[in-house]
Amino acid sequence: MATTYLDLLEGSRVDLGFILLAACSAGICALGFGMNSPSVIVGSMIISPLLHAIISIAAAFYWRDWRGIGTGINTLGVGVLIVLGVAAIIAVATPIDHRSEIIDRIHTERWYYFGVAALAGVAGGFAYFWPRASEAIVGIGIAVALVPPLAMTGIGLGELEYRFTFDSAVIVAVNLAALLAGSFTAIMLLSYIARQDRPIA
Repeated sequence: MATTYLDLLEGSRVDLGFILLAACSAGICALGFGMNSPSVIVGSMIISPLLHAIISIAAAFYWRDWRGIGTGINTLGVGVLIVLGVAAIIAVATPIDHRSEIIDRIHTERWYYFGVAALAGVAGGFAYFWPRASEAIVGIGIAVALVPPLAMTGIGLGELEYRFTFDSAVIVAVNLAALLAGSFTAIMLLSYIARQDRPIA
């Protein structure tokens, strides 16, 4: 797992690819809300690079790697700011109807998001550290309930709808906590399994 962890840290740094994917993900999601199109919003979740940073933070916490924690938080913070900024700009340029069916559903089912995010965190931790599960990453990216409420927060900021912004930000905070907890749990379980499989000298 040590080699995988180092690869995870290396891949969780901010670079041009991360910035481009985060910006495109935010733009697609915000426009998807404007179109009231679930399929477009799902597409934005597939290309989002935020899951990688979240799992790296959970892994760094497990191994008590304070520098890794700082790197992961920095990457996640940059990603969050990019999504907020792009969504806010789109909201200013193209006002989005807050009464759409998708937005109403997201706001009324926020605690379901906690369960989805926690399970996605568990699945993400396994997929990154358990080689046979690596093909599940795309599906996990779809399940992660982070980009849509984060984009909605940016939309609220762009349209100066502060109550809408606050409600969306609460969902983001709940999802982040659940993703971190789920990822940490998966990494802890995998480490335990690895120790049990180690041959006795």
